[in-house]
Amino acid sequence: MDFKIARGNKTRTLYLISVNFILTLVLTSLIYALGTQNDTVNFVDLTFEAASGFVAFVLFCTAAMVRVAGARMNWLLLGLFLYQCGAALDAMDEVVFFAFSFWSVTGDLLALVGELTLAAVAYNFVILTLSIANTDRLTELQNRSYHERWIDEYLDRNHHPLAIIAIDMDNFKKINDEHGHAFGDKVLRHIGQLLKGFMYQRRGIASRTGGEEFEITLKNASEPETLKVAEELRLLIELNPPAGLDRLTASVGVAISQNEESTYTLRKRADGAAYFSKQSGRNRVSLAGTNQTINNITPDE
Repeated sequence: MDFKIARGNKTRTLYLISVNFILTLVLTSLIYALGTQNDTVNFVDLTFEAASGFVAFVLFCTAAMVRVAGARMNWLLLGLFLYQCGAALDAMDEVVFFAFSFWSVTGDLLALVGELTLAAVAYNFVILTLSIANTDRLTELQNRSYHERWIDEYLDRNHHPLAIIAIDMDNFKKINDEHGHAFGDKVLRHIGQLLKGFMYQRRGIASRTGGEEFEITLKNASEPETLKVAEELRLLIELNPPAGLDRLTASVGVAISQNEESTYTLRKRADGAAYFSKQSGRNRVSLAGTNQTINNITPDE
């Protein structure tokens, strides 16, 4: 997911602005024709309502000039138009008198609906922005920045152990050299989808932390449980190579958090275990134990 901002089509922009202007003009002219002119006009309220409507119109024109893929621009335009119409009706209510309060109530209602629509668009924009900031663009997993913040918060707030499974793809440079970087990106996206599906019903997150490096983080996981999950992940990758590759494997390292351990040392131990797996023959799981010991878990083939 990503923002794609571009200049809007000129024809569409002019069409939207023209329709907005014409509809607003027709609406205010109709109201003026149906009412009778007030003897006294509250120029303060009139100026405030007219200025509000004009600002909404300017914002509408500005928003119509750009296209933002992923953002709900049509809802933004609708919210601005409704608010503009509501402000226009409220302004006309200061100029003409109605035998019935229908138009003044309608103006307040349109302004309210417009404000609620704009609030919903703003909320969606914030959620979208957070998602983009926390997501790896290529694999659609969590990115390293979010991953580290997540671990920091968990270790600060919980006394339960946290397990990290570091995954380092084997021979990935060779894949890039033989098939090209575009194919390498395809492989990484494939791994991302495998990990996302694997973590769908598990308590934790899957992240891409480096070029061909990934990490799985599990909440309140025991050592036997984590090792079982790590072996399942190793087999999942080995048994599901992407199209175009006969074989794809990963070296896996496991570390369980210790008392008062920092995010840096926990991740370093998991990464060290993954490196140990790679140095020991690749396609295996290793556990980073206490006292800086690392042991292979996967038996030799």
